[in-house]
Amino acid sequence: MVNYREIPLQHSYISCGETNIANSFLNPVLGYTKLYKRSVGFFSSSVFSLIKEGIVKLARNKGEIRLIASPHLSQEDIQAIQMGYDKREKIVSDSFSRDFVEKLDELKEEELLLLVDLIAKGFLDIKIAVSNTDGIYHDKLGILEDEEGNKIAFYGSSNSSLNGYQKNYEKIRIARSWIPGEVESVEDEQNDFVNQNGKVKIRKGKMNELYKFITDDSAYSIEHFIISETKSKKITVDGNDYTIDDAIYKRYVNNFFNFIFIEQQINTDLGNSWLPEKLEKLKNKNISCEYSFMVVDKAAKLGSEFEKRAGDDYKDKLDLFFAREFKDVYIEYTKDTLNGIIQRINGYMDAMDI
Repeated sequence: MVNYREIPLQHSYISCGETNIANSFLNPVLGYTKLYKRSVGFFSSSVFSLIKEGIVKLARNKGEIRLIASPHLSQEDIQAIQMGYDKREKIVSDSFSRDFVEKLDELKEEELLLLVDLIAKGFLDIKIAVSNTDGIYHDKLGILEDEEGNKIAFYGSSNSSLNGYQKNYEKIRIARSWIPGEVESVEDEQNDFVNQNGKVKIRKGKMNELYKFITDDSAYSIEHFIISETKSKKITVDGNDYTIDDAIYKRYVNNFFNFIFIEQQINTDLGNSWLPEKLEKLKNKNISCEYSFMVVDKAAKLGSEFEKRAGDDYKDKLDLFFAREFKDVYIEYTKDTLNGIIQRINGYMDAMDI
């Protein structure tokens, strides 16, 4: 397997031009990374559009990303922190959650699904950091490590955002653990990341709780909810068969938001019915999984969109629906669901006073 030593690397990279940070440095290096640690003053998931190639390779290699980021704090938030307000943790937490939910509306579908997938499968862990003064954490540091223990440290002005990697003029410098004269710099940056010099209070993000909440399927059978999983790709619409377009089936049947966890008997009763009929059957059922109960509620609006296509000409109507509107209404459903998950996790954290 290729390691960092075999990749031609420069001493520095800028955010624009042919040798930019994303294309010439991060994408190639992430493909051979087992651990990527990044601390930034500001994080936006829009950066995935530029380094998606490298992140996907990292995930396939079972790599891990550990991110420390600062939320956008209002002036009132900062003043409360400076005054030693006893709900300091809640201020930071709420601010991070506001940022996160607002960013959902800005994401393209593939960026949203990548972000959710990385969190849910444990490849991405996010921690929230604030300083003890103005509340904003300014350190901009990255450390990468390959399977053979080679490390690359990079530091400079670039944040993990679309502007930081492409639009603004930014510059980073790198140090390599296998180069004499650079190993000390790598070790220094590594220690800074671990210790933060005592200046930063790190609060673990809600993502692990979210992961546990979503994937608690020990007592349940997995149901492909919106798009039923069948070899024939057929669903039942008012007693009639409808064949789902192959492209739609492949894209959505194993999509993260297509799953709910229910008891085996309920799963069997739902069969291959289309969504409106599944929702009707579930009205009087006891859904024990909290996450699945919420998803069923969020899917009601999507179900009504399906139901508009009922009638004698349902095949033509559904064909047009899947070809035109389905993608947009599905994205709206996923955003609404993810927002609900975050709000639920916030409630758990507040109740535990974490």
